[in-house]
Amino acid sequence: MSFSVFAQKNSITRGCALPGPKSTCTKVESNGDITLSWTIPTDPNSVFVRYEIFRIGTIGAIQTIPTFTNQNTITINSVFASSDFYIGIVSLCGGIEEIHYGDTVKAINLNLSNQVDGCAGLTWNTPSLNSNEYYQVKRQQPIYGWNLRDSIKSKITDYIDTIDVCSAFLNYQIVINQTGCKSYSKIVGDNFKDVIPPTIPIIKSISYDTTIKGIVLNWYKNPSRDVQGYLVKIGYDGSPLSFIDSIESKTKTKPLSYNLINAPLNSAITFSISAYDSCQSSSPPNNQLSGNSEPHTGFNLKNTYDLCHRVVSLNWTKYIGWKDIIKYKIFVKKENGFWKLIDSTTQQSFQDTLQGFKNYEFIIQALSSDSVTAFSNPIKLYTKAPTLPSYNYTKVANTYDKYIQLTHLIDHVGGVSKIVLEKKNKEGIFKEIQVKPVSSNTVIFNDSLVETPFENYTYRTRIIDSCGNKTSYGNEVTNMLLKIENKQSDSSTLANTFSWSPYIGFNGNILNYAVYRKLKGGFDPTPIAILPSTQLTYTDNLINQPNFTGQVCYYVTAIESDNIYKQPSIANSNVICVTFEPLIFVPNAFTPHGKNPIFYPVISMFEPKDYSLTIMNRWGQPVFRSLDYKIGWDGMFGDEMSPNGNYMYVIRYLDGDNKEYIEHGFVTLIF
Repeated sequence: MSFSVFAQKNSITRGCALPGPKSTCTKVESNGDITLSWTIPTDPNSVFVRYEIFRIGTIGAIQTIPTFTNQNTITINSVFASSDFYIGIVSLCGGIEEIHYGDTVKAINLNLSNQVDGCAGLTWNTPSLNSNEYYQVKRQQPIYGWNLRDSIKSKITDYIDTIDVCSAFLNYQIVINQTGCKSYSKIVGDNFKDVIPPTIPIIKSISYDTTIKGIVLNWYKNPSRDVQGYLVKIGYDGSPLSFIDSIESKTKTKPLSYNLINAPLNSAITFSISAYDSCQSSSPPNNQLSGNSEPHTGFNLKNTYDLCHRVVSLNWTKYIGWKDIIKYKIFVKKENGFWKLIDSTTQQSFQDTLQGFKNYEFIIQALSSDSVTAFSNPIKLYTKAPTLPSYNYTKVANTYDKYIQLTHLIDHVGGVSKIVLEKKNKEGIFKEIQVKPVSSNTVIFNDSLVETPFENYTYRTRIIDSCGNKTSYGNEVTNMLLKIENKQSDSSTLANTFSWSPYIGFNGNILNYAVYRKLKGGFDPTPIAILPSTQLTYTDNLINQPNFTGQVCYYVTAIESDNIYKQPSIANSNVICVTFEPLIFVPNAFTPHGKNPIFYPVISMFEPKDYSLTIMNRWGQPVFRSLDYKIGWDGMFGDEMSPNGNYMYVIRYLDGDNKEYIEHGFVTLIF
C-alpha cells in the first residue's frame, strides 16, 4: 500500500476499520478526464464514513464522497491526467476515525504516431506500480468496430501495428483486465494507409492425392491479415517457373491449398507462390504483391520390373524444399484393394519380390523433420511373365533321302527366345537334338541323324522364353515310314505290295493318302492312287507299263483336312525303289532267210540300260555289234553272208539299279 507524504493521516487500527479498496482501475475519457473505479467493500458493522481521493504531490484529499452509497466511480479533471492516485476509506471505530488506503494507480496515457510506412506506433506509460496483467491492444475501424490486435506483457509499453487496411481512419486503445474492473486509455486515432505487401508465403508440401488423382500444393497460414489471394507458378522437370493460376479469397477463410488435376505423373513438378492484398499497386495483378516463396519440388517415383524374377525396383527423386527428410514410407495396393504400409527407408530406392500375373500399385510417402508428409505420384504395375505364344505347332514332318525336315509354326512374340527340338529314342525318352532362335513365325529343323528307309521318328518342340526358362511343349509328330512288303515277277505278273505307317501330328484329320510312282525320269505328278485314311497298304501291278526299265520307286503323302490354323499340310514319306531282275532268253541258233532270220536276245518286262550285243567268229574277230536290244544280227558280215558255224555272243546291259549283267555263249548260224 502506498501513502502520500503530503496527504498522510495517522490512524490507530482498532480492528473494526474497513480495508482500502482491493482493486482500483482508471479510464481516460474522450475529454481527458480520469474516471477512477473500485470494488465496494462490505460494511457489516456500518463503520464507513467516507471515501477520500488523493493525488500524489498534493496535500490532502482532492475529492471526497461523504456517505456510504453504492457509488464506486469518480471522475477527476483532466488537469490531473498524468498524476498518480490512491483511494482511502475512512471508518469510525470507537468514536475515532481511522483511514485505510488502496494501491497507487495511474491513468494509461496512450500516444499514437503515424509512421507513414504502413505502421502505427503506440506507446504508453505503466498505469499500476504492481500490475502483472496483460495489455490488450485494440483497434477500431469505424465500419467494422473494435477488434483485439494483440496481448502484451505488462512490462512492455510500446507496440507497432502493421496496417492491413488500404486506407482508413483507425482508433487505438489500451485496455488492462484487472480483478473486478478494467483500465482504459484514451482513444487516439489517425488516417492510415497500407503500403506494405503481404508476407512472403511459405510452402508446406507438394503431395499427390489419390482421391482427386492430382497434385495438391499446401502452404502455411500467412501472418499478413490482409491477404486477398495467391498467385501460383509451376515448372516441369527443371524448366523455368511460369504463372498457372490465381486463387482469390472471397470469404474470411483464406485458401491454403491448390489442386492440380491430371498432372503428368512422370514429371518432377516445382511450385512457387506469392500473396497479394486488396490495396492497389502499379503492377499486375494491380494489388500489393509479396515476393515469391521458396520453390518446392515434389518427388517423382519410377520403377523397373524384372519379369524373369518378378522383382520390382522403385526409385524416386528427392523432395526439394524441406530442411531435412527423416524417412520414406512405401505403400502398396494389390488388386484394387486398400493401401498397406510394407516398409520404410532412408534411401531413395526399394526392391520387392511380387507374385506373378497380379495388379500392383505403389506410392511413397516422405516425412520431413518438421513432421510434414508428402506423397509421390503412384505407379501401377502388372506382374506379367514372358508372353507365351498364341500358337506353337509343328505343322509337318517330311521325309527326304537323308534327312527329315520339320516345319514349325510359332507366334513370334517378345516372350519367346528359342525353340528346342526333341526326338524320342528307342527307350521312349525324348532327348534334345537341336536349338534354334526364333526370329520369325516359321522355324525349319533338318534332322540328318536318321535312317529313313528303315525307321520312322517321333519329335516334339519346347519353348525357351526370354528369361531362359524351358516352358510349354508343342504337338508330337511322327513321320511316315514306307516299306516294301513283297514283289512278284514271272511271265504273268509284275507287282509290288508296300505299306506305310500312319502320319501322326496333324491338327486336322487325315483326309486321305496319295501314292506316287516313278518308272523312268522323275515322279509322275499325278498319283497312281488316292486311298482313304484307314488304308495303309497298296499293291501296284506293273504289267504292260511302258518305259519300264526294271526299277520302280514310290512315296506316299498324307493329306490333311482343314485345321484351326487354316494351313492344312501334306506330309510325304520316304522314297522306296524296287528293281526287278531282268528276264532274258537267248536262242542257240538262227537261219537267215528262214523262220528265225534274226538273232537277238528276248528281254522281258523292262527296257535295259546301256545295252550292247557283240558277235565274234571263231577267230575272235567281231562280225556284228548293236546298241539297241531290238536290233539283232542277220548273219551278214559286211556285204557277204557269214558261213555256217558257231559264233560267240556277248551281251552287256544295266538294270534299274545300274547293276551290270553280262551274258555270253554260242549261237549256230544255219542255212
